[in-house]
Amino acid sequence: MVAASDSRVKFIAWIVFGVACYFVIANAEVGLNDEGDPIAFFAPLEEYYPAFDEASFSVPKPLIKIHPVVFGNPDEHPNHTTIQQVGPAEIRIRIRGVVFDFLADMVADNRADIEQVRIYSHASGPMATVPLQSVDTLTGHPFGEFFDDSPVAEAIRPYPFAGQFDFGEFTLPINIGYNAISVEAMNLNKSTGTATLSITATIDRQAGRYDLTAEVSENVDEGLYNPILVYINDPEVTIENYTKKHVRINGHKIGLRFVEGQLQLDRPIIGITHSPPAPIPNVVNVVGDPSGFQIEYGDRVAEFSWSYTAKTPPVESPILAGSQ
Repeated sequence: MVAASDSRVKFIAWIVFGVACYFVIANAEVGLNDEGDPIAFFAPLEEYYPAFDEASFSVPKPLIKIHPVVFGNPDEHPNHTTIQQVGPAEIRIRIRGVVFDFLADMVADNRADIEQVRIYSHASGPMATVPLQSVDTLTGHPFGEFFDDSPVAEAIRPYPFAGQFDFGEFTLPINIGYNAISVEAMNLNKSTGTATLSITATIDRQAGRYDLTAEVSENVDEGLYNPILVYINDPEVTIENYTKKHVRINGHKIGLRFVEGQLQLDRPIIGITHSPPAPIPNVVNVVGDPSGFQIEYGDRVAEFSWSYTAKTPPVESPILAGSQ
């Protein structure tokens, strides 16, 4: 009886030990942080605390929105892309639109802003390079209102970027079947985004001209995008005195702010695959020097690094997926 009782005690002890190990491992996998830790890292799009202060790198792409298409005079439709048939086999086009970029959204002083777009015909090649004009409005993001105005948008887009392009009027020959004109933008990471205006022409023999239809194809692909927020947990800092505090990132002095009551670095950090032309405090090349971040707050020092492998799959963001 004693032996059996001892066996049961040992069995129960092993169960308790196993459950405890499970919770330790589970907590490590989801990256639960000690609430008392002055510095904590949070991935807002995947909604978790990265384990071991490491996360996947980013390859963000620009997002391009061509304004809706109408057939008619461009002067009568100033907020649209217009197509006007001016001859039996000629059209006059004016392409307008806006470029967004998550990488530019998180870099201060316009240092990652996209300055121009390239426009080209699928039939005849490059047509022109068009400068972007800064847009003041913060509405109309390709991923919806959530990225125009929300706590997450405020956190990951502290310097929201939008650049408007207007190609002006140009005349093109039209061919039977499929005709396409694309707009392409490249960001600081040398990643490109594209949107295409497709025009389909069918012959109207009775009228002696083409019948035209048009549609815009926007490849709304943000690429691999994984910004990280740096939370600062300091009960002595309040909304009244936070401007007197700062953090150092790789030696650079950076300010703080409150978002939804959480004190944090005033911009996210990110690891990309190309080095900026000049150092940017919150952006590193994951195979560069430095390839990670050293965060200093008071006498506390934390480090954050990026996993980098060609086989690393993109992480599906529940927030981005839900906004498409």
